[in-house]
Amino acid sequence: MENIACLLGLFCLILVRVCTALDCKEQAYDFNGKRCCNKCPPGQGLSQDCSHGNDTQCGSCVQGQTFSPEFWHTEKCQNCSECKKDSHVKTPCTIVEDTICECNVDFYFHTVAKECSLCNFCPIGYGAIIPCNRLQNSICLKCPNGTYSDVKSATLPCKRCTKCSSGQAEFKPCSDTENTICYGHPKENYTLQPTTAKDKKDFDVIPVYCAVLGAVVLGLLVYVIFKQYTRLKNRKIHKGHEPHEEVEYSKASGCDSGVYVENEFCKQYNQLSRVRDLPVKKKKELEKNLSMHTSDGNTWKQLAKELGYQEKKIGEFESSSSEVVSHVHNLLNHWSKYKHSTVEVLIKALTIINRLDIVLILQRDITERKSHLHNVI
Repeated sequence: MENIACLLGLFCLILVRVCTALDCKEQAYDFNGKRCCNKCPPGQGLSQDCSHGNDTQCGSCVQGQTFSPEFWHTEKCQNCSECKKDSHVKTPCTIVEDTICECNVDFYFHTVAKECSLCNFCPIGYGAIIPCNRLQNSICLKCPNGTYSDVKSATLPCKRCTKCSSGQAEFKPCSDTENTICYGHPKENYTLQPTTAKDKKDFDVIPVYCAVLGAVVLGLLVYVIFKQYTRLKNRKIHKGHEPHEEVEYSKASGCDSGVYVENEFCKQYNQLSRVRDLPVKKKKELEKNLSMHTSDGNTWKQLAKELGYQEKKIGEFESSSSEVVSHVHNLLNHWSKYKHSTVEVLIKALTIINRLDIVLILQRDITERKSHLHNVI
């Protein structure tokens, strides 16, 4: 009986407490069952607690320094967070919201370490099956057959190998680290039309055009020979009176002259020759072609990377002048000082960056010189 009486008394006490509790609104709270005190709204923090005689005292947060995100009566304005290393501010701190930070490019947020970590860069021959983003790291996979990757990247997947089109030959097959290299021009589709009388007439005119062109070339050749003969004859006449002309004649005599002159034809080279020993005219031709902007970007920068230069050194070449030709000149001039700076190494690097047009320029001159020497012998 005593236990039952105790339980009834406790129940009555709870019932009285519930019935007498204050019904405060959502933005307020019950202060010891005696009054409803207001909560501090977002953007304001607690300055002084509620008491029997005074309501809750709130103070405004400072923009960019402190914030308060919700209604409460126990917390002061909190200090704004600062972005950690390898991250930047995505959304600045306000009086109602803390700073939102975001990892820099090539970094992701490590959920365990609670900081931004550097993405895994897939090596050459591997592609990113899951690219790195600001929330997760990259996952790399070796490029399967028919694909390749020739750059280190945390985001790029393997690319499909190029197939040589009709009329082209495969210079080098595709591998997991470089694309197929083709040479030759694609074969165009021609539609055979029946031969008409007009076509036959046009065809008969071609030999006439060739004959006229041959006559013009022959006339120019005779004129040049005549002018050269006249010049040499005059120099022989004045040879004893004008010693300076003697020097000029020696220069014009080419490779057999005792006076040094850089004759473009006499200065031969092959694949084992140093780049610094190339004819000046050939160097200028290389610089001009490398300075041209292609669809792949700045060719000279790609070449510099293939020759082993880092971004910092490339930047030095670029900062020396606003002219792209000067950038290329500085690159070739600096690289040609090394012992391994041969024409063969340069051709290999140009092939890798797919500048076969420049490769053909170098190889053509080597072939022409071999042909000339054979004819002389």
